Amino acid sequence: MIHLDIIAYDLSYVAVAFFAIYFTGWVIYTRYAASGYSVVTEIFEKRNMAAGLEVAAFLALEFLLAVNALRGEAMAVSYIRDLEAVFVTILLSNICFFSLRGLISLYIKSHFKGQKDSHGEEVRYNNEIFVQQNLAATFFSISFMILMYFVIQKEDFLALEGSSQAGVMNMLGTFISGVVLLWVYSMVFMPKGHTVLNELFLDNNPAVGMSLCGFLFANLFVQSKIILMLEDGAHMFNSGWVIAAYFVSILLFLMAVRFIFGFLMGRVAKGCYHEQFVKADNPVIGMLDMVLLISCGHMLGVIIY
Repeated sequence: MIHLDIIAYDLSYVAVAFFAIYFTGWVIYTRYAASGYSVVTEIFEKRNMAAGLEVAAFLALEFLLAVNALRGEAMAVSYIRDLEAVFVTILLSNICFFSLRGLISLYIKSHFKGQKDSHGEEVRYNNEIFVQQNLAATFFSISFMILMYFVIQKEDFLALEGSSQAGVMNMLGTFISGVVLLWVYSMVFMPKGHTVLNELFLDNNPAVGMSLCGFLFANLFVQSKIILMLEDGAHMFNSGWVIAAYFVSILLFLMAVRFIFGFLMGRVAKGCYHEQFVKADNPVIGMLDMVLLISCGHMLGVIIY
């Protein structure tokens, strides 16, 4: 039997989540994070694919954050407090996201200070996406959103589950892990004289951007499943060497899978997979990398948890 009162009760949480997404996500994104650029114009008039992917990834992140907030539904002391908890959780998640996005934008600007990209312009985070239509920069942005989702996924801002300290430590640990993974990716998969950021923002190489998305998702997804197995109150910094060994083992396995795949693809194509990936800027190679790594990471995560 369908109970309309229960449906209305559940939909009220969804309505609050949509309200929070619009006012603490979309408005801040279009008016502040992307200030100086018309998101609507770039998408509907200029048909800017880079901007379209950026916005699509942002909306996906927002709804994932909403799902994360709704997961705590019925944890507060009353119905109104529950609705408040959903709104505040999304608000705090977005404050965390936009704060770090701003810092990343400043870092990119300072990192490439005085350098010109392939269009002869100084590198600016938003300019690469909304003006130059640089897909590589967009995939870097998507990689950052993937990292931010896994960072915020285990938060407990309002301490509704009584584990706010463990949540904060896991957030910090996941962010550090993402930075380390970016460094490892650059050291292992980039040939001498090439770096991830240079490939993305100077050479506009979308292959590296797509591959980076897959690499980060695969590792962070598996890590998130391992964290779920920790006892209440435990986190990444007080669980001893075992959890670090898990992380390193997964990382080495995924790197080995990627190298074997590259070797086999090189033999099939009778050419150098690595040269197609970095020197030829072949986006199809990056797409294959991304799909391979995401699939392997998802499979490992499901097996582990």
